[in-house]
Amino acid sequence: MTADFVPVRWWQVADFIRLTFETVRGHDPWTDHILSQPWALSSIREYLYILVKFPISDAYFVVASGERVGVLWMIRRSKLLYLLTLGLLPQFRTSDTGLGIARLLIRTVRFIEDHVKRYHCEMAAARVAAPNKTIQRMLKQFGGRSLGLATTTLTLASVNPPKPPLPAIEIRNLGQSEAARAWKHWRLYTVERVAGHSGAKVAAALMESFFWLDSLPRGNHMAICQDGHETGFAFARPKEEGLELGLFPSAAFWPGPETAALVTLLSSSLGKPVRYLTTTQSHADALADSSHIDVERDREQEQHFIFWLAESYWKTPA
Repeated sequence: MTADFVPVRWWQVADFIRLTFETVRGHDPWTDHILSQPWALSSIREYLYILVKFPISDAYFVVASGERVGVLWMIRRSKLLYLLTLGLLPQFRTSDTGLGIARLLIRTVRFIEDHVKRYHCEMAAARVAAPNKTIQRMLKQFGGRSLGLATTTLTLASVNPPKPPLPAIEIRNLGQSEAARAWKHWRLYTVERVAGHSGAKVAAALMESFFWLDSLPRGNHMAICQDGHETGFAFARPKEEGLELGLFPSAAFWPGPETAALVTLLSSSLGKPVRYLTTTQSHADALADSSHIDVERDREQEQHFIFWLAESYWKTPA
């Protein structure tokens, strides 16, 4: 199976949008929402976003044996290359097609690698849906590493805080500018724990160049303080089914007992029970099998950020 990357022309944008949505149908909640309500205001805004970004990005049809089998959509900001979309149609995601799929993936990676070199990019990143195992394997095989920037929303079944409660915890409301600073600080804190200093550099570039990827959430913003020192960030906002709590504390509060204590304290401070808990995937992993906090986690709805550093990690295996 041979693969070519054919630039998308402006008159082909409608075909590109359709094919892009088909590659992630059933794997991306936002895309499924758009497809279910194609003429809703939120869907129209997404179409307009694609049209605005299209002229300043690099969009390609992935063509194999004369057939469009996927899309590759990239955008550059300074030394950073971000893969907006890298997707194959469902029938080309499995290994059932044998050696052909391997050749297709290798060809795709080599094309991206050439793009990085041509424009002298120092770093690259992508966000991949959890069910898209083929693309995840491809990116990791060719040097991609987890960035630690992704979040997940858990449904709370029960919370059993430890006794006695955590000492000297203070919840302080934040203004917009303070909240933006705290949000960025604690997001990069988690990234550095997962991906080190190099990962934090990539995440900072992503947050600066593509603010919509990880912008400050709407709602009430709070600082979590202990012994006079800021030790985490939280936000709260109502949803139809109940209150959503966003919790981004230091790693010392990631285990089940500490998280349960923070959720209970924040719920009491807000005067409402918490139905949903949004946190980093690393924090969610630490809650597994905890007897203090019972959550339901839909891993199939999650997405992962993966990053590379040019030269150091872009090495195509034979």
